[in-house]
Amino acid sequence: MLLNKKAEYATKSREAVYLEGLSDLGPLQSYNQVVSTHLPFQWLPKQHLETGGKIIHVIRNPKDVAVSLYKFLDSCNAIQKPFEEFLFGYFLKEKAMYGGWVDYNKAFIRESEVRKDQIIMLQYEKLQRNTKEELRRLAEFLNIKDADPLLQDIAEKCSFNSLKTAEETSRNDDTISIYAELLTLAASAVRNPSMEDRVREAFFTNDP
Repeated sequence: MLLNKKAEYATKSREAVYLEGLSDLGPLQSYNQVVSTHLPFQWLPKQHLETGGKIIHVIRNPKDVAVSLYKFLDSCNAIQKPFEEFLFGYFLKEKAMYGGWVDYNKAFIRESEVRKDQIIMLQYEKLQRNTKEELRRLAEFLNIKDADPLLQDIAEKCSFNSLKTAEETSRNDDTISIYAELLTLAASAVRNPSMEDRVREAFFTNDP
């Protein structure tokens, strides 16, 4: 929205242009050269940074990441174990995907300190609480001028309820068919007091 200077949803889901699923970077030209990825910093295309490309890294509370990831894997039938077994036997271990939450984010934080013009760190929780201010930071990072009139409209379009509706009505590819349901599942799981208590206890127990 910021790049297009229009408070309009993209009709192609970000899942359709995940870096991990592209055979080459050609398709990005039809998506305003924006791509999503979960790859760790050291696996990102070197040419992107060498040519002045920018990285927007969103960091989220690891407790919520654990719950959300479990719900996603469970919805895809990719995991057949109770949450506690997933949490203690996988998520909190070094064998977790991409080496685990701590090491994964450490690399981006370290690089962002020496590549201030190329990497911006956004906190998921701040994006929810202060959407407009975080959008302003992002607009400045992307060198987008006169973005202020758009910020409130974009903030409203990025609210949870608006996004859930958009996922059901605005996409023109079938990669998103279950995403609206996943948004609801993940959000309800994170708000579940019982699960939240179990996650909090696990992280405090595993703190060094």
